[in-house]
Amino acid sequence: MIGALALTLSLAAAPVASDFAELPVTVAEIVGIWAGTLSHAGETEPMALEVEPGTDGKVLIRMSVPVAHLDRAPIGRVSPVFQGNEVRLGPFVLHYDRGARTLSGIAPRDLVPLYEIPLTLRQVARFDAPARPGLLRLLRRFRLRPRGGNREAGVEARHEGGGRLDAGRSG
Repeated sequence: MIGALALTLSLAAAPVASDFAELPVTVAEIVGIWAGTLSHAGETEPMALEVEPGTDGKVLIRMSVPVAHLDRAPIGRVSPVFQGNEVRLGPFVLHYDRGARTLSGIAPRDLVPLYEIPLTLRQVARFDAPARPGLLRLLRRFRLRPRGGNREAGVEARHEGGGRLDAGRSG
């Protein structure tokens, strides 16, 4: 009987999951790579934020948005501001869901000035931007040569798919 009473009292005094949800967010919880998508008008684009701690209490924010040709681009060193589950990282105002391990909010106006685009980011081990054709690969698809063998006459480019671009002499 006393054992059952002690067990009941210890369970009542133990923190429950909702108590953990009310604890303020810490820098340690948001450090790392957070990936998700930006969605608008039926189109989605991958994006990621990387949060790196500094020795001065600030964090370095790096952003990857492949469609904008950003790959781990540093966007600033900021002092994170925590209010309950809200996290402010420079222009980003995000809600941290400890149970789901997500950061969610609206993409900042500095990033998307015309639309309110919701985003949900999940912590990941790494974010690999989708491959995009490099300039050399693109140039290899075209065979550049002087038109009619005459360098003064301009350049003719033929695409491997059969298309043709005729760039006349400039100047």
